[in-house]
Amino acid sequence: MSARPEQGRADKPKPLLTDSEPARSCIASVTLEPMLARLSMISLALNSPLVRHAAALALVGWYLMIPPLAQHTLKSQTDLPISQWEQRQAFDSAQECETSKAALIRTYEDNATKNERTNDDRMKNLDERLIEHAVDGLCIATDDPRLKGK
Repeated sequence: MSARPEQGRADKPKPLLTDSEPARSCIASVTLEPMLARLSMISLALNSPLVRHAAALALVGWYLMIPPLAQHTLKSQTDLPISQWEQRQAFDSAQECETSKAALIRTYEDNATKNERTNDDRMKNLDERLIEHAVDGLCIATDDPRLKGK
């Protein structure tokens, strides 16, 4: 009897690679090592202090903080801790915050200009106080420790 395959049955295709350990490790080293090396380099780059610092800065927002007004004098109470100031508005950048603060000051100045025509000293005094109040405002990073108080 000869060892011939039976008619109608196809021979099993021979595997290109065997399941032997050297072949598997060879394939793994050819395909995985460059990828692992790249991943390692990316990981090192992402963990660098500069990248972490840049990421932290990108996550920081900004608040326009306005000091409270004293009830009778209407003067800004800038001596109070910033944690007790009013958060007027939140921003994505310090530049946006400063721009908004400047706009607030301009608004109060425009109102004061309109009210100059009146002879009401109380209104003039209020306008002056509001302008000073806006000028006393500060743009503070959302992670500023002064916001937490003592």
